[in-house]
Amino acid sequence: MSWIQLAELSEEDLLHLLDDVTDVESGGQDGALSPVAVTTDNRHRVRRSKIEKESRRRRQATLRAMREQVKTLHKHLDRLATALLEQPDPKFDDAVVAPPATTSVASSEVLRDKYLALTLVTQRLIAEEHDLKKKLRVQQEFSASLQKILLKGREEWIELSWQARVNQTHEHVPECEIFRVMHECFDLISKFELSKNYISSGMSFLGWHDKRRLDADGSVLNFSFSKFFAGRLAEPMMMTTWEFFTDEARLRKEAEESGGRFSSRVLQQPNADVVLLEQLAESSDAPRMVSVLILFRLRVGKDFMIVVRTFPMPSIQESLQAEEMWIDLFYWTHFKVVADGTEVTWGGSMSPEYFPSMSDFLVSSFGSVVAWENACITPAIILSESECVDTKCDK
Repeated sequence: MSWIQLAELSEEDLLHLLDDVTDVESGGQDGALSPVAVTTDNRHRVRRSKIEKESRRRRQATLRAMREQVKTLHKHLDRLATALLEQPDPKFDDAVVAPPATTSVASSEVLRDKYLALTLVTQRLIAEEHDLKKKLRVQQEFSASLQKILLKGREEWIELSWQARVNQTHEHVPECEIFRVMHECFDLISKFELSKNYISSGMSFLGWHDKRRLDADGSVLNFSFSKFFAGRLAEPMMMTTWEFFTDEARLRKEAEESGGRFSSRVLQQPNADVVLLEQLAESSDAPRMVSVLILFRLRVGKDFMIVVRTFPMPSIQESLQAEEMWIDLFYWTHFKVVADGTEVTWGGSMSPEYFPSMSDFLVSSFGSVVAWENACITPAIILSESECVDTKCDK
């Protein structure tokens, strides 16, 4: 059966339809306005009247269409009613509607047995679930306890390894071997500073100028940064720098601030100007750094020099653990006396495996010399003129 689509009307159109029912019944027709001269207000009124009449005609047409659709629906309804009245009455079989009593009783017993079986299975599954949860809880507690034990054991092992390294005994180094290394360091520094074959970036950072040279075989990169300090004496600056390099408390504090720890121990001290140190540095995100350093100071004419060099120690290098790394260092600070002040040269040497990019090298090196200047040199702006030439120009 096909359905007849009714026209969709808004609430406003329905209200207008109800208002115009009388007009439709009477079949009145609206006449056209006589063309007369009107004012502007009358012209708007006439235009609005035309619009309203046109809207009324549309609503009347819609209402006529709806009445035709209602008549068509009445015809369809009459045909459906006639068809239903002409159908014969259905006949029902009593045997199908009411099954035998024996079948109903047997089905009930079967369902009851299945229900009891499912109940037993459910109870057994609930008991197994309880046991599994209990075992899982025990397993989780055991895993957490084991993890704590392993973590504690690792921390204890790290601490034990640290203490063993700190308290490790070393063979005595002959003084002739110490002075031989000192002589090699002095020769290398002198050759580099007297050499004219070097390159420079040509820039100045806070008064520091750089120069560097790569050895002929490309095995060592030597570099230095120089700055002139007017009105400063070389010896007080050297004394302050010596205290800066040997200040274990400062180094330990810096390591603790960065989340690590530091240890420094004097192994040998042939005299007041030469000391053999063992230094350990450890952090959470890097291997433990182990090094034995020879720290010495020299007086060359009126100039002073402080040198730090890694000293070979086979007993330590051969006993390094997997989490430890041997560090090779070589750097120096040269205080040159000039007519009206002191020129400070901070230099160093590194092997190819430590070669960084040139930009990283300049940034890190400038940072090191500026940190030294900030810690050891009192700004001239807070010194009086007499203090600048006094022996107390150190910080």
